[in-house]
Amino acid sequence: MPALINGEPAQDITVKVTYTKDGATKLGTGADHKGDKPGQDNTVKVTVQILDQDEDDKIVTDADQVMTGKAGDKIDWKLNSDGKLELNVPKHYVLGDNKNNPDFNNFPDRFSDPDQTYKVYVKHAKELVSAATHEGDSNYYRRITRAITQNVPGQKSTTITDSIIFTRNGVKDEVTGDVTYGKWTLATTDKEGQPLDSFKQMDFATKGYKVTITNGQGKQNLIQLLF
Repeated sequence: MPALINGEPAQDITVKVTYTKDGATKLGTGADHKGDKPGQDNTVKVTVQILDQDEDDKIVTDADQVMTGKAGDKIDWKLNSDGKLELNVPKHYVLGDNKNNPDFNNFPDRFSDPDQTYKVYVKHAKELVSAATHEGDSNYYRRITRAITQNVPGQKSTTITDSIIFTRNGVKDEVTGDVTYGKWTLATTDKEGQPLDSFKQMDFATKGYKVTITNGQGKQNLIQLLF
């Protein structure tokens, strides 16, 4: 097309070129435009939704695993060493019971229209809390001490102490922080290594004296005068 016509510059020229691939009749209808939505965003998504089994299948906030792409395109999942989808299990959770979950391990290879959502169940992680590392915490460690003071006339007072220790472990819910405690068990043993579950008997009888023993509850025992 010449730019000079009859010795004069031509008027501005606007050229529009439209390409239509063989087999496509209208935009968005041919196989080459599968999923096209003229005038709209053609992005679709697949969502792996994380549900908390320990709290009535509540959705775990900000834990969705979302992939986006065009309908028909391959989904670039990150796979683990077993060739299965590597799930982004939220911190303080572990995988729950998905044995009867039809979505589990049936994630699609390609995007499709409309958007798709797949469910995965998780449960709260549990942490064992050992009494061995919580000696100063009365929730896990209890020392019962008996102090016996002997007051013999004309002699200096003497005090004898002994103790029995009980411990228990706990299991902490890493999501809620709640602790479930186990049973108290004896942590004190005698010379033979046997559990010591009570204070040993002691003889306070003193010749020529009547002995009165008062325990922590105010009870008194009398030992008769010995000759």
